[in-house]
Amino acid sequence: MQAILRKIVSCFEMGFESSSSISATLSSVASETFARRAQATLQDPIFQQLKQQFSSDFDFSSSPSTLHQLIDKLKKWIAILQERVAAQPKSFLLEERCRFLNNFSMSTAEVELPGEFLMPKPTSYFVKIARFLPRVEVVQKYGVSARRLFIRGHNGVAYPYLVIGDNNVTESRREELVFQLCQTLNVCMEKAKDAGRRYLLYFTPRLVSVSPQIRLVEDNPSSVSLDSILEQHCSRIDHTRDSAVTYYYERWLYLRKKGKVLTKELLESLFKEIQSTIIPKSALKKWAVYSYQNAMQYWTFRKQFTLQIAATAFLEYCLHLTSPTPSTVYIARDTGQLLFTGFKFDVTANG
Repeated sequence: MQAILRKIVSCFEMGFESSSSISATLSSVASETFARRAQATLQDPIFQQLKQQFSSDFDFSSSPSTLHQLIDKLKKWIAILQERVAAQPKSFLLEERCRFLNNFSMSTAEVELPGEFLMPKPTSYFVKIARFLPRVEVVQKYGVSARRLFIRGHNGVAYPYLVIGDNNVTESRREELVFQLCQTLNVCMEKAKDAGRRYLLYFTPRLVSVSPQIRLVEDNPSSVSLDSILEQHCSRIDHTRDSAVTYYYERWLYLRKKGKVLTKELLESLFKEIQSTIIPKSALKKWAVYSYQNAMQYWTFRKQFTLQIAATAFLEYCLHLTSPTPSTVYIARDTGQLLFTGFKFDVTANG
């Protein structure tokens, strides 16, 4: 554990101490930009203060820490860094970063939307890029800090795309294979009478790998993850997102000290206590009622949500896909469609 935390402390200094050598040895524009940002951050007094506090909190030379103390310190620093991220600018102008895209138009070149050729439709219906909208948003989505571009099509519609830095290329390619399979299944389901009548389709965004480390993913600004819904619920009742997990382990340690054995009945009672005090069974329903105050909108969303859950559960069971987590399930508030990110085939050699 101490070796892992020493690695975390060393990562806090990564890319800043050697910023002068970076600017001296690398001549590309990206490297120079990174060097300038590193130098500016290194001279920031707030960063120096945070760095000193971080190093002192995880200094194990003076006094060793227990596992619970380490968890509390990590929670403290997660909250501090989240506040720092929330204080950063939420948008910037495209002209400041890439003047070529800002000046791009159909007279420059006739280019289709990213991922348009992956959609199963006639070529005459392909949408071409008219221009890029001038403002780029900085959003926290899919577990990373992404940039949201808005591309105006020649049909007048603005299509949002996320520019995502990808470090795990292999896992991303496996996820793309599942999306391609869902697109193929959608063609078959559209031809089926019962599925077409219920609009039973899998939501698959346009997804293009620009480079091994960067992807363009079609986005829906109204989508929200189940993890965010849980965080909103916990903030309304003055709890943190980890309150349920913390409560579970505290009760578990208390019962262990009393000499009780964790049986199935005892685990069920702990689960019911969490439901009654922190996260009730009606948390998702309360969010839906608050988001859709009109009765017709609420029942339409509920029907679409149920169909999407049923279709995705069937696909997960038949194709042996990985189980989703609250942070990988996104709900589109304008359509009720579900997007499951991180779906990959989970089939071993033994089946």
